[in-house]
Amino acid sequence: MSMRQKRLQRRVLNVIRGWNDAHGTPLQNLVEGMEISDDATLTLHVCPSRPHCPCCLYDLQNLRENLLNTKGVVRVQLEIVGIPDASRWTRTLNEE
Repeated sequence: MSMRQKRLQRRVLNVIRGWNDAHGTPLQNLVEGMEISDDATLTLHVCPSRPHCPCCLYDLQNLRENLLNTKGVVRVQLEIVGIPDASRWTRTLNEE
């Protein structure tokens, strides 16, 4: 991992540590994995605490926007995992 990716990882982790989902669950408990590519694309694998709750979807949209405003992040891809219709959530959250 390059120095640039490490700095970016620290910034992203600060956002994650300070974020709770709409039901008060710390985001760090929901993140299954994180990848940062050489071109500063962030991919975050998230398992929502309540799989069919619309407010969780809105909360993840807000998280994505917040991460996009993080210095050094060029693109954010949220990958939803571990729930029914995860691909549908993923597609919806990443629409631009």
